Amino acid sequence: MFRGSVVASVTPYKKDGNIDCCAVRRLASYFAGEGMKGVFVIGSTGEFFLLGPKQRCQIIRNAAASVKGKVRLFAGVCDLGPAATLQRLKEAKDCGAEIGVMTAPLGMALEQKQLVDYVLRIADNSPIPVAVYHHPRYPTEFNLESLKKLFKHGNITAIKDSEDNLNRLNKILAMAKGTRVSVLTGKEKFVRHCLVNGGQGSVTSLGNIVPSWMASIQRECEKGDMKKALQWQKRLDMLFVDVFESELQLPTLARFTWMLKIFLADKGICGMYAFDGSLPDRKFIKQVKDIYRKHDLS
Repeated sequence: MFRGSVVASVTPYKKDGNIDCCAVRRLASYFAGEGMKGVFVIGSTGEFFLLGPKQRCQIIRNAAASVKGKVRLFAGVCDLGPAATLQRLKEAKDCGAEIGVMTAPLGMALEQKQLVDYVLRIADNSPIPVAVYHHPRYPTEFNLESLKKLFKHGNITAIKDSEDNLNRLNKILAMAKGTRVSVLTGKEKFVRHCLVNGGQGSVTSLGNIVPSWMASIQRECEKGDMKKALQWQKRLDMLFVDVFESELQLPTLARFTWMLKIFLADKGICGMYAFDGSLPDRKFIKQVKDIYRKHDLS
């Protein structure tokens, strides 16, 4: 059973829009060195919907080369339909990923029975363990009854739940008891709560900026020092508000990823380029850096 903090990594690009493979390696190495136990590439933060099979393989192969034997490598495998998703899983395994992460299909909503059948068909045939990723913005919800059925499958190893609903998380934690499924919250503000109540960790975007904070909450909870864990959680909550509830990052994907990449670029780990080679303007960069200075992160 996996246990630990996982970072939902950004995808670094070059000016021409190609993947910056050297930056992929630096990112993965940085996260591992800061205490993260897992690196998740090609997720929603990693803009999986903009990446073709060749680009995905480049990212997984370079991340794997950087962290092999140090941390677990999670790779997003979402695609259009079960056949394509299984092909992405095979490629992910061949490139060095250890766990494939799948969401409900994009596009139109499915019936819950269709969703369960879809996931089970993929899990039955996947060459590596599968993690289920519930994202509230995607058209089909993984409801609790569906998750209960999926948790019985031997090749489903984890759930990342990003719903902003503490009651739902508590029910998932209760359902997962006695199974081999790791419950990983995707909401920064629930990290300590998840760990205190039987969860195994988290998968977060803020891990790009403060991986050591995420690792500290995990470590202190595992040690039983809930006071220190709460101190770290409160710092994380304040940063979350300033970053993800800021008007700066709305309403575009580019602004969301730029807010993370501006920090990483300052550390010399990756550039700020978006998938099309575009860059944020100077005013935006200054505003974002002001947020990080406020939290003593500059």
